[in-house]
Amino acid sequence: MLLKKVLLGATALSLVYGTVTQAQAQQAQNVIYLVADGAGFNTYLSTNFFNGAESVQESWPVALAMSTYPLRTESSPGALQQDTDTVYDPEKNYDETPIIDESLEFAGYDWTSRTAPDSANTISSSMTGVKTYNNAVNVDGAGNDLLTFAEFTDTMLGLRTGVVTTVQWADATPAAFSGVSNDSRGNRNEITDQILNAPYIDVVIGAGNPDFDNDGAQRETPDYTWISEATWTDLLDGDDDGFSAEWQLIQSREDFNALANGSLDVNRSRLLGVVQSFDGKQQYRAADGGLDTNYDSLPFENMREDVPSLPTMVEGALNVLPDNGFFLGIEQGEVDRSMHSNHLGRTIEAMTEFNETVAFIDEYLTVNIGDPDRASYDNTLVVVTADHDHLLLGGDSDTVAFSDPTSNGVGALPNALFQTGGHSNRLIPVFAKGPGSDLLAIRADQEDPGYGAYLDQADLFQVFVGATTPQP
Repeated sequence: MLLKKVLLGATALSLVYGTVTQAQAQQAQNVIYLVADGAGFNTYLSTNFFNGAESVQESWPVALAMSTYPLRTESSPGALQQDTDTVYDPEKNYDETPIIDESLEFAGYDWTSRTAPDSANTISSSMTGVKTYNNAVNVDGAGNDLLTFAEFTDTMLGLRTGVVTTVQWADATPAAFSGVSNDSRGNRNEITDQILNAPYIDVVIGAGNPDFDNDGAQRETPDYTWISEATWTDLLDGDDDGFSAEWQLIQSREDFNALANGSLDVNRSRLLGVVQSFDGKQQYRAADGGLDTNYDSLPFENMREDVPSLPTMVEGALNVLPDNGFFLGIEQGEVDRSMHSNHLGRTIEAMTEFNETVAFIDEYLTVNIGDPDRASYDNTLVVVTADHDHLLLGGDSDTVAFSDPTSNGVGALPNALFQTGGHSNRLIPVFAKGPGSDLLAIRADQEDPGYGAYLDQADLFQVFVGATTPQP
């Protein structure tokens, strides 16, 4: 099956080389793909207002917009045909026609909400180059497995894969990063075992710990929603049978810190880090009323101290992966979770941690420039983006169509309003740096009146393959 998928990937590769120019002389040996789940342009703007500064990626040489539309919004396999109504259309998106007796005030708000993608099909699109339905993990519209970037580079180039997330490590985005295929993101236990069985994955880090709740308290009865009792028991055994023969399990903040500073005794060929929390790392904590109350609470108040930071998790993953020859997918999934709850403070909190993680990666790769044995900007493509947008607009957006948030000063929540608790079909920002980053600009052949040149999310697969594969 994998060989068949790799052979089918030759078609995608030929499409890549149809757009590669002589300007792309360097070849990437590594790809780092960072996703702030749900973060649109206004998520960046709101976070910048609160912090009083832009993120490091906003000054990178490649800064573009990207469409994320689904094949169709249904959540199960079916037709392969593209639903033309979901395709991003600036005229539909910016439609200011008032809607009478509806919860959303303008026609553009309605269109972008009802045609929105989810995290599964969006990251799958970037990992396969193929549009698919909401809920799908690396399968096409009919539910057929697709060749993924992780599989392709493992077979063709020997790249190893790592996955880091702040939410459950078998959820939609990390599952799609990992290269496994499933017709439904809801098959959680099945996806967990698929990830652990994928031979090209060296490290997986995230939440979804069955033994702990969202405040780090140990449960009397484990919750096996995200991993089966049999698999979890196997991993806890630490013996030479089953998954524990290859996978070393760590859970405590102390072990994550040791992994990051290089002092942890890694005694298995692969590492699974599951933080001592269930839904997410910080965003679900009960302090200040929790995620679904006290929406005026500011970021960073009463933070948990028993879980690692995302930069620490990423540094640990880099210590497990080879110095050169890897693909690392990183998700700050709590941006999206906070936006679903319309909690602006915790959105900014999670987005700030994401930006700090990008800054860590940027410094890490800059320091190593000139060392051919280490990952650096000499040999590493970094792409920073989201999977989809949320309809976060200005505080006056009920009456002024598509207004942007405005500042209340550093350290204060901006004037902003969530129009819905769901996703939108709006464009998202994408930033890139390193060898192969010019391929994004080549692909950005469409123009939006609000955000300028944009490419589509499915183009990222061809960018990743084109950046890492020697030209014929």
